[in-house]
Amino acid sequence: MTMWKYRFVCKLESDVVLNSVNATEGFHQSLDYIPGVKFLGITASKLYDESSEEKTMALFHDGSIRFGNAYPLVDSEKSLPVPFVWATPKNAEEFQDIYIPVTMSKEREKEVLNDKVRGGQLKQVRKGYVSMTSGKIITPKQRFSIKSAYNDEKRKSEDSKMYGYHALPKGTKWVFDVAGSNKELLEEVKQVLQGVHTVGRSRTAQYGLISIDFQEAQQLSSEPVQIKEKQVWVYAESDCAFMDEWGNPTLQPKAEDLGLPKGSKVILEKSQLRNRTYTLWNAKRNTKETQRPVIEKGSVWCCEVNAEVTNEKALSGIGCYLSEGLGDVLYNPSFLEVENGKLIYSFEKQELEKVVEKIGHQESSLVNWVTSLAKKKDEKLSIEQEAAGFVAKYFNNYKGLGKSQWGQVRRMAQQFSKLDDFYKYMFGDAKNPDFGYTKHGVNEHKWREKQRGYILEGAIIDLYKNKEFEGQEVLDFVKYLSAEMAKKEQNV
Repeated sequence: MTMWKYRFVCKLESDVVLNSVNATEGFHQSLDYIPGVKFLGITASKLYDESSEEKTMALFHDGSIRFGNAYPLVDSEKSLPVPFVWATPKNAEEFQDIYIPVTMSKEREKEVLNDKVRGGQLKQVRKGYVSMTSGKIITPKQRFSIKSAYNDEKRKSEDSKMYGYHALPKGTKWVFDVAGSNKELLEEVKQVLQGVHTVGRSRTAQYGLISIDFQEAQQLSSEPVQIKEKQVWVYAESDCAFMDEWGNPTLQPKAEDLGLPKGSKVILEKSQLRNRTYTLWNAKRNTKETQRPVIEKGSVWCCEVNAEVTNEKALSGIGCYLSEGLGDVLYNPSFLEVENGKLIYSFEKQELEKVVEKIGHQESSLVNWVTSLAKKKDEKLSIEQEAAGFVAKYFNNYKGLGKSQWGQVRRMAQQFSKLDDFYKYMFGDAKNPDFGYTKHGVNEHKWREKQRGYILEGAIIDLYKNKEFEGQEVLDFVKYLSAEMAKKEQNV
């Protein structure tokens, strides 16, 4: 069977809120991925046609087209949820030593605990995404904010209506696949998905804006799975939902439900499974869907097989709700290969990076204006801090100098447009070192007393040469300092 996989990159243009449950009260963490059903919804808003039943069923209902979950983009590669069979020494910050305890004998486990863990424990890895190419494990951070409802009539916040949001941060990039055997339908999906869309909660406010770009199309074909010791590891790349023979939801699928040949058997004592229950909200019907118990992404089944295995079922998906991104699995992935119970790979822990857009010459005038305002604000704050430090340190030296002297200094700083001219007026230059407002004239003695002139001159030189202030910034410092000194003189 030939399958096609279309890969897309989703960039978050704003924070995105994807609650793990539909409840509106209490504390709820956001999902650390974007479910495939969100991309199905975007496509359905444009292509859902009840008059074309066969096409609509293939696109959105029978699993012919599968909208995969979006996971973090790491070094141009799609990362995958960490498998729950992994374990690391407790309190270890890095992922240098990763073990799969279910593959170790009791003697080997004791040896590892005594040698590597030094009498401690192995802790199951439950969070994060692994990138095999870059050798990194990524843990997406979430941004928390508190919002309140707004009362239009009273023009103030609503009483007793506060909301806390955990959101995936703006600027991060995520990767998802849309797979199927019908290339014509995939091309239609491709045209709809590309562009700007909204997903998640509070889309009419400040959340949920995303942009999607097509990356590549890849043709997949069925291949045999290499089997060791008659065992196959089935890794859940996404959540998986199953029904028993009576049509009821079950969390105990048989080996055949996992896509393996008849006669295969699930070895539960070597498997690591986690489950959860959730309910989707159907915006079209304006109501909740049925409750879904699922095996969580990252779960791993260990199965005993007695026949050859191909990845055909892995390509088409297992279980129910395939169109919505559930049922993606891998057979014997490379990140489950071990030697004496220890993973043959090591990984570096890293946070999910944001996409930083550089501001260039072609940016809009609005961006340049806002940037310049921010720069001026920082410069002003730095100037005020320098002046405040000077006043705190030297005010006693200048006590009694008089407001008129500082007024004159301020007027000269405003009059001269160049720092060199102001400096020459105040302190002289190399040719005339004794010429300057602070070094001759009727007020010379006031500035020589307690070395007032030399202290001010030294502060100006320090700002310009050592702290690399620009000339205009130094003049602004003098203006601000003169005003502050005059105020202090008045209050003495």
